[in-house]
Amino acid sequence: MMVGGGTGGTSEPGWTLEAAFVQIQQLLGAVNNLQQIIAQQEQTITQLQNQPPPPAGSQPAHGPKMATPPLFDGSMTMCEAFINACRLYISAKPHEFANLQMKIMWAYWTQYLESTKLDPIELLYADIYKAFGDPNKQATAIQEITTIKQGTKTGEEHVQAFKQCYMQSGYGEIAGIHEFKRSLNSPLLDKIMVVLELPVTLEKWYDLAVWLD
Repeated sequence: MMVGGGTGGTSEPGWTLEAAFVQIQQLLGAVNNLQQIIAQQEQTITQLQNQPPPPAGSQPAHGPKMATPPLFDGSMTMCEAFINACRLYISAKPHEFANLQMKIMWAYWTQYLESTKLDPIELLYADIYKAFGDPNKQATAIQEITTIKQGTKTGEEHVQAFKQCYMQSGYGEIAGIHEFKRSLNSPLLDKIMVVLELPVTLEKWYDLAVWLD
């Protein structure tokens, strides 16, 4: 059954209820798998709690054999179930997770080093950026490039700072030259403006500013 096709003359295909149903079934299946893992872990923990304590002088137990939580795929649907599975796994093996560092290292290992992705460290960087990075990097760069001033920086230092803003702003070269001229201290800009043939590229403006500073 086709939904959303409309009669306005558009040729764009609509989505189907069948396709949506398949996606929902896949999500429900993944959630059910995690719930089964959690239920098994809870049952194992209950059995351990009902066991008598080991005799004095015996070796400490290393915890039961439990399936490790599946890799988290980043979806909101799986988030809570994944966290609960990790908590249960760690609580069932207190001797293996004696301190916070061991818990963090285990989570890092299972989530990144065992991932099928080619570069696990890039996954870690991406997660750090999602948590702490600028959600609108381009808008921030545009604000910076329109307000940046040379101030007490040398010409070379200012060029490096301006380049960072320019690369992320999405500005074209003409707009970049305009903002670069505006950002320079008046004495340096005056030196540049008396040059017979002014540069036509931003890179040449950078070179000239450093040379005349």
